[in-house]
Amino acid sequence: MKGDHQVILAIIIFFSGVAFGNLVTTNVITFSYFIPAFATLIAAFVGARYAFELSSLKEERNIRERNRIAANLASFNMLQMLNILLNYQSQFIDLDKIRNNDYAFLELKPALTIKDVCLDLNSLAFLLDGPHVNFLGELNAEQIKFRSLIDAINLHSQDKINKLQPALEKTGFNIDEVYPPLSKFEEILGPHLFHTMCGSTKQIIEKVDSNILSLQEVIAKFRIILEETFPNERKISVKILAK
Repeated sequence: MKGDHQVILAIIIFFSGVAFGNLVTTNVITFSYFIPAFATLIAAFVGARYAFELSSLKEERNIRERNRIAANLASFNMLQMLNILLNYQSQFIDLDKIRNNDYAFLELKPALTIKDVCLDLNSLAFLLDGPHVNFLGELNAEQIKFRSLIDAINLHSQDKINKLQPALEKTGFNIDEVYPPLSKFEEILGPHLFHTMCGSTKQIIEKVDSNILSLQEVIAKFRIILEETFPNERKISVKILAK
């Protein structure tokens, strides 16, 4: 190590100076002249070496602890993402049984604005040094898909409140009545709004289902990675219940 080389060089220079000074004054070099200085230098070297190793060990522990905390936070945020989608699926899709329903664009209720959940991928950069170098890419892909889906849900809810419902109210249509043919809705809403609402509703249902499955897979994989990386440290307990 660079520090060891510097200490050794200092010892050589010191003893060379002592030997040269002793030779000039006495013309005799004896080992007894070196013993006190040698003992002092060895003690200083051992002490400095021990302090350096202790400081390095402490820094390694601090880095490992920061990495563990970052990993636990990422696990927590991924569980948040999964729970948001599971709640939406159960409350807006499964509850009203709108799958394979031609009138799903009417049945899918608007939701309150759903907030994004951010994964701090920079804090997980330590994974790049291990065998799971590609996992950060998987996390990034899941975050992009989640954000895209949340944006689609929020936009659909706004269109439902601000466009679809006012258009139906103008015609005096009661949503509790027996639905007329889809062609009638296309006439009421106009082709653009009608096809937009139908398409976005279908996309949301499909994406919620697929994103839940992919998130569950990534969370399960991350749990295994954490067990390998931090086998003896405290980690967030992750248990995914089958539907």
